[in-house]
Amino acid sequence: KITDGPRNLPVLRWRGKAFAYFDGHTWSDNTGSRILDRNLAGDFVVPRDNYIPAVREVLRYSVLLEPIGANALFLAPEPETIAGRFRMLELDGTDSVINRENNYAGLRYDAVSNLATPSIERLRTASQDYPAAVSGLFCSLPRMDPNIKKLAQEITQRSPTPFDKAIAIENHLRTKYGYTLEMAATGPDPIADFLFRVRKGHCEYFASAMTVMVRSLGIPAREVSGFLSGEYNDINQQYVVRAGDAHTWVEVYFPGYGWMTFDPTPAAGTTGERGLSSLTKY
Repeated sequence: KITDGPRNLPVLRWRGKAFAYFDGHTWSDNTGSRILDRNLAGDFVVPRDNYIPAVREVLRYSVLLEPIGANALFLAPEPETIAGRFRMLELDGTDSVINRENNYAGLRYDAVSNLATPSIERLRTASQDYPAAVSGLFCSLPRMDPNIKKLAQEITQRSPTPFDKAIAIENHLRTKYGYTLEMAATGPDPIADFLFRVRKGHCEYFASAMTVMVRSLGIPAREVSGFLSGEYNDINQQYVVRAGDAHTWVEVYFPGYGWMTFDPTPAAGTTGERGLSSLTKY
């Protein structure tokens, strides 16, 4: 439930868990974590180590989370504070907020996020001097089909900046490939099989392919899992987010500005017929 926010809300994404390591088949994370401090009001404070935003576009909201097999809290980027009946919260190396206590009975928490993002002009002029801790972790790749990097280079040959390269790869995947829920890509290198043979897949294939291609160019990127905004219920003024709204997308790092969201999945994979009748809403 949104309690305060901008008049025209952007597309909301409830960010859960990001991943750093890819072994060619599976994404995982072992970046460690740190305990979040509280402010004077008792709320947990999510630090922003990457940069201090020049402007704020505040979103205040409450989340009722039913029991789910994940220990991440789902929050709108970029979270600033979290209030709830938590003994302790942690922030891991992918900027995901973790609740180690098992969620057997559901959770209720309130959060404040800053929706403001840098302009395209600022991202285009961002430094390419990546911190060693960021590039070392989020540019690493296993041994993969060399044609993946070659394709990334071909797509971005006329893109002068990392931002333009990320946009070019995002657009290529969104427009040249098809969406399907079938697990069609197989073999020892499923990303290569998706890109060069099957040419269709679900959101995890698109996000994995973009992350790998961006990393192959020496630009830090990571895969992120969470939920799309869900359907707005105008009867109780809440967003209803279901398992069918689960989604995977990409974050790319820009020095001085932090991690920015990209979504290479075609529109067919980010929208759906999830209409609720008025009776169902009641």
